[in-house]
Order: sequence, then structure tokens, then C-alpha cells
Amino acid sequence: MRLFARIFLVFSAGCLFVSGLTPAAIAETYRWVEDGRVHYGDHPPVGAEAEIIRSDPSMHQGIDSRPSQAAEEAAQAAREQRLEKESAEKQKAAAAAERSERCDQARQQLQWYEQRPRVFLPEQQRWLDEGEREQRLQGLRESIRENCD
Repeated sequence: MRLFARIFLVFSAGCLFVSGLTPAAIAETYRWVEDGRVHYGDHPPVGAEAEIIRSDPSMHQGIDSRPSQAAEEAAQAAREQRLEKESAEKQKAAAAAERSERCDQARQQLQWYEQRPRVFLPEQQRWLDEGEREQRLQGLRESIRENCD
């Protein structure tokens, strides 16, 4: 009887050892629910929503989990593109603000010149003649067309 027990023990240990080396033993194990029943297996059925419940880390040895060179380059290119876009938007906003400021100034100056038929230039200690005043009015109207419309 002891001999039979030893043979059985050795045979059982061998079976366990061999079964431990099969691919199914080191593969990922999935869990999914189908028709209200819970199922387990190494491959979920197609279209089933399954979760991995066990994964043997030795299965992933030698796999580099860091992003590839191409992925890093793509991410860097995307960052640079985003920064360029942000910079262009800032420049566009600054240009729009500058145009708005020039528009406001030109409108104020035009209103000032239109309210005064005679304009005195204190820095030159002289009065503008009608031709000079008209030139300034024309320039201000042109500035308004360029910056306000």
C-alpha cells in the first residue's frame, strides 16, 4: 500500500508540474458574464465585455513598457504644434487689440478735428490751413477704414 501511495504521489506531482508549464497556466485569465452566468477562461468570446483577473508577469518579461521612439516623437510634435497654435492665437489677439486701439484713437481724433474748423498747433506755434486740416481728416478716415472695419 505504501508503494501505491508513493507512485500516486509522484504521478500527481508530475502532473501538477507539467500542467504548470502549459501556456494556459501562464496566460491571462478573463472573467465575463453571459446569460446571467459568470464564466472564466483564457480567451473571452468575441464581443463579450471581459475583465482580466489574473495575468502572469513572467508572460510580459522582455517587453519594454516605455513609449517607443516614434510615440515620443509624435507626442513632441503634438506639443510643438499646440504651442505654435497658442502662440499664433496670442499674436492674433495682440494684433486685434492693437487695431482696436488705433481705431479708437483715430475716431477720437477725427471727432476732435471735425468739431474744430480752425486748429492751432502749439508745438509749431501756428494755425493749420484748410488744406492741411483736410489732409489730416482724410488720413484719419483712412485709418478708421483700415482699423475699424
